[in-house]
Amino acid sequence: MKRRVSIALALVAALALGALLGIKVGNAAGKYASQKRESLYQSTLASYTRALRPGLSRQEVESYLRARDVVFGNDGRVPNADITLIGAEAAPWYCDEEDVYISFLYSDDALKSINMERRLGQCL
Repeated sequence: MKRRVSIALALVAALALGALLGIKVGNAAGKYASQKRESLYQSTLASYTRALRPGLSRQEVESYLRARDVVFGNDGRVPNADITLIGAEAAPWYCDEEDVYISFLYSDDALKSINMERRLGQCL
């Protein structure tokens, strides 16, 4: 009887250890993928920042984007801005999505800044 209890406890301990190791490995892989995506987002932002200097007209910026087949537009949240979707992340449980955008902000129809921003979709 003692031997069966010992075997059962050893089996439960082994299963618990296996589950913990599985969680650690899964988290490490997810973190690596997240870092890789973040690096890509930063690289995209840097390439736009190098190519499009503040002071360029909105028309010049939009011509640059069109020439590279970049889908962009204004979503109505910020009237003096164009945005383009560059990625998506896992959203918190209470939202359906988290999208990553590059935004081109204008002042008096001249490029003021280029930023990366994250926006949550529909949330509870």
